[in-house]
Amino acid sequence: MSTKRRSRPFRAWGNYMIGRKIGRGGFGKVYQALHQQRKTPVAIKTISRRTLASVGLKPFMSEIKILKKARHDNIVRLLDCQESETHVYVVMEYCAMGDLANFIKYGADRTGLRSSAGGLQDHVIRHFLRQLACALRFLHTHRLIHRDIKPQNLLLQPSAESTNSKALPTLKVADFGMARVLGAHELAETACGTWAYAAPEIMRCQKYDAKVDLWSVGVVLYEMCYGQLPFYGQNHVELLRQIDMHAEQLEFPDEREIPLPGTHRAAVSDDIKDLIRQLLRPNPMQRISFAGFFRHPCVTGRRLIVPEGKRLSASTRASCILATNTWPA
Repeated sequence: MSTKRRSRPFRAWGNYMIGRKIGRGGFGKVYQALHQQRKTPVAIKTISRRTLASVGLKPFMSEIKILKKARHDNIVRLLDCQESETHVYVVMEYCAMGDLANFIKYGADRTGLRSSAGGLQDHVIRHFLRQLACALRFLHTHRLIHRDIKPQNLLLQPSAESTNSKALPTLKVADFGMARVLGAHELAETACGTWAYAAPEIMRCQKYDAKVDLWSVGVVLYEMCYGQLPFYGQNHVELLRQIDMHAEQLEFPDEREIPLPGTHRAAVSDDIKDLIRQLLRPNPMQRISFAGFFRHPCVTGRRLIVPEGKRLSASTRASCILATNTWPA
């Protein structure tokens, strides 16, 4: 008798035929589906009302309504939201290339985009970083914080340049189950997110602002560069200990006296390392601001020529003439 696993049959729900499970979001499972009339693929997240009871249904639905109106190329579009007695169903744009986590782990090898540092090649990192920054700028402008930025929530859509086989995918931020509006002088205090990508102030159960998203971007950027996390821990207590021990003097794998297997010296550009250091400041007051992040050469595309062995300190950064891509004497 064949032991081949049968594919899950489609079942009808409203205007959609729901198929196989393709992931799990912050509050529920995500399924691939097909709009029966339009024949367009979508993704549907099913969220139990019981699960939502811990955060409150009204605030969650308020965020959904806000995000339904969001129209941005680097944010997964919410198409519809419906409720039943037991569940909330969120219909979203379907991204055919999966998530960034899978691309870092497997896709880089399949596409020949793996770097000598173990992560993605430099131009790929910058491509995804700028798209993530565009999405973050949109959220920041609308006073939205995501609170769960991680590679699994960064989905990839094939490039619109269908005739160009070398065109890189479009990155789209997804899973806004933990997002909320946060006023200019307001602080949040809910502990949420994924520990490996969560800012220290969240893990310490302190009040926090939108800068928690910048910390998460720093972890994602490090992972894109090296294919590994900057800090490890079996739990959030151990993770905090590692952050406290190493974040202030962050060491990169390609800078060690004896490089790790598979890495090479100077494999990652200095300007990218500089941005990572500024993003991964444990003290949010010392962490780079949103304005500073959006102005950074890695985000603007204006690269600095940095002499070998010289770091980008705060004072020298301020004196850099970015327009000419030069390093001050």
